[in-house]
Amino acid sequence: MASARRGRDRSVSAAWAAVQLFTLALAMGCQDGYPEGEDAFGPPPPQSAGERLRELNTLGSEDAAGAAWRYTLTDPCAFSTVQRRGEHVQASFEVPLLDSRVSVRTDHDAGLHHVEAEAVQRAGAPTAPITGPRLLYSAERHMDAAVFAAHLRALQRECARSTRAPR
Repeated sequence: MASARRGRDRSVSAAWAAVQLFTLALAMGCQDGYPEGEDAFGPPPPQSAGERLRELNTLGSEDAAGAAWRYTLTDPCAFSTVQRRGEHVQASFEVPLLDSRVSVRTDHDAGLHHVEAEAVQRAGAPTAPITGPRLLYSAERHMDAAVFAAHLRALQRECARSTRAPR
């Protein structure tokens, strides 16, 4: 009887330790309950720039805020976007991939996750054409926003590689 009790006590202790470790991992790894950091869910699968654009256009075809987005690459390092509501163009701008920081911002009041790009000034680079964060996509699910941001960051990495490649 005593050995059965000791075995049960050990299994309860092990289960409790697992719960504590899981709670600690969540507390340390997530802010607001969502994974943070570049490509928080892991890097997207290898794809061409065209395949990435198709994925981005699929996600942006109708976002959670009611806008329809269209994305193109005007060259390997310039990401252009047009936002529409109905037949009306709401915004149209270009994001220089080398000179931008991509982030996911959570709007708790609206229950949305926004992917934004903000200009960063590189030493010796001309002034960036965008200032302040520019909205690129809105999603109800954090995962959709994170996937969108991961594809955009992959395009940024491809751009950086292409500018370093010998011509």
